[in-house]
Amino acid sequence: MSKRAYILAIFFIIVTLLVAACGGDDEQDSDTERDRVQDARTALAAATPTPTVRPTATPRPSIEGELARTVARMANAVEGGDVERYFEFVADTDPFFVQEHRHWAEFWEAQPFDRYALDINSIKEISETEALARMIINWTHPSGELVGVNGANVTVRFVKSPETDEWLFAGEAWEIARAFWDGTNWTVVFPEDDVPDNSEERIRVYYLPEIGAIEGTREAAEKLLADLPGVYNVVSTELDYIPQEIIHIRFYDFQINLRAMTDLRLRPSQIYVNLPGLPMKIIVVPETDSQPPSIESMSTSLAESMLHEMSQDNPDTPSWLMLGATEFVTAQNYRTQTFRNNQIENVLALLPDTEAIEPEDSPLLTGPSISVGTVLLMYIDETYEAQSRREWLKAILGDGQSLEDATDSVLGVSFDELNEGFMRWLGDELDRIQ
Repeated sequence: MSKRAYILAIFFIIVTLLVAACGGDDEQDSDTERDRVQDARTALAAATPTPTVRPTATPRPSIEGELARTVARMANAVEGGDVERYFEFVADTDPFFVQEHRHWAEFWEAQPFDRYALDINSIKEISETEALARMIINWTHPSGELVGVNGANVTVRFVKSPETDEWLFAGEAWEIARAFWDGTNWTVVFPEDDVPDNSEERIRVYYLPEIGAIEGTREAAEKLLADLPGVYNVVSTELDYIPQEIIHIRFYDFQINLRAMTDLRLRPSQIYVNLPGLPMKIIVVPETDSQPPSIESMSTSLAESMLHEMSQDNPDTPSWLMLGATEFVTAQNYRTQTFRNNQIENVLALLPDTEAIEPEDSPLLTGPSISVGTVLLMYIDETYEAQSRREWLKAILGDGQSLEDATDSVLGVSFDELNEGFMRWLGDELDRIQ
């Protein structure tokens, strides 16, 4: 019943009681009349609802406004050349990002931008403490080749600081796929999948999600992970080495986005292999066909990553041999005979006279190159067999032995004897190619 109906009903009761009191028995007890009137007043009071006071909700701050404030402060710090101020607005939730982003910041601290501007759009609020967005980055720099006037457009993550309740920049908005090895088979796991039991994670691939009209890089990650575990096995077997650390690979959607987040000086490439402790970085373009690098390229990059880890405690590792080994691994399994011949011809071109090949003219003595490393491993593999080649390479890169000591201890010959045999073999290869 409505409030108005209640009031009318009670009013009718009161009038009836009052009429009865006036026209009833004169001898009726006056106390009874007063009781009835009081009962009517009580009923009226009970029928009148007490107003409810509802608290007024405090309006929630606009996430757009809060994020805009954060990126404005970031841009001001960059234009002011203040690295430490800039990193007050950077979260430490992604150690890889923080390490590489600091490297990026060291550059503009030493060589300031003429102009640097940030903007955000396509904000996607994940929770009260996490949000994704596209961040547009524009800059001009005294070095013309580093100009970014067309802008990078990166899918990024922001997180709320538990200490200050301020939004902080957390780097690229990576989602992660993992590859697990159980000793026999590989299992690839995306975020929506269950993690397998009794398996070891060996590969971690980071890709960017879809946001707004931006497709992201998951499709390229899926294509890569269809082949990558098998390539990992081949490279690991050729090197006789199982990485102690997870191989990290990150898929960027454009090269300018990679430069804007890690190093403005990077030259165009599809794959960037870093020193141990940092992810390998791959560029794909979602608007085309989202194709990952070729198997040959991934083989070379995985070999380089594994050899970096193998040799990280040996600063005097000969780089020509390490990089030559990366090409050798790929040549053994994925390259054509033409590639092999080209590598041998590159080494022969270093000799002063191919009509009279002499040991003292060996490029091992005059200045070895990457091709020399690749071809030398071909020779050792054919002459001393694959396992000896693996042990010789590990002795130099992994154990830090000199070329001379590793040759003597593993191959059972002196370095001079190895060099003489290498020169004779090159002469035989020249006859074969011609």
